[in-house]
Amino acid sequence: MTYGEIVAVRDITGWFEGNTGIVDFKEYRYFEGMDYVPGRCFANCTSLRSIILPPTITTIWDMAFGNTYSLEEVVIPESVVHIKDNAFNSCGLTSVTVPKNVEDIGDYVWCHCHNLREATFESVNPPKMNGGTLFSDCPNLTTVYVPGESIDKYKRARGWSYFAEKMKPIEEK
Repeated sequence: MTYGEIVAVRDITGWFEGNTGIVDFKEYRYFEGMDYVPGRCFANCTSLRSIILPPTITTIWDMAFGNTYSLEEVVIPESVVHIKDNAFNSCGLTSVTVPKNVEDIGDYVWCHCHNLREATFESVNPPKMNGGTLFSDCPNLTTVYVPGESIDKYKRARGWSYFAEKMKPIEEK
């Protein structure tokens, strides 16, 4: 595909689900005509290790990266505002950084991410979530970094109190 053809793409639903040949997909960042990652878009891409999302993405839909056990790195752009249920369920991530513009996060987003050790949330305002299921069955999660000025705000926000004992200021990172 030419750059012009890639930029013109608006929807990739069904293009990659279950693909076992994709390992690193840094080229995805050029799909600038898209404003969301479709649900199940990269689900079951069991060889996918690394991906950079386009800077135009505002929403990562349900199970977009579900069961991508080999996924070690995902670059989430500043443009993302919504991360839906199970978006990264059962991934191989060891760390994740959630940009400051994310306003809401669904249930079980990083559920069953057994390698996940740390999560960083850059927003001074805690993203809205329904409950404390964000990191269900993440036995190795030790640290949740948030802006130092906002630790108390995060601890009081709905669902975030479940991670209060793991919270540390980003400045200590």
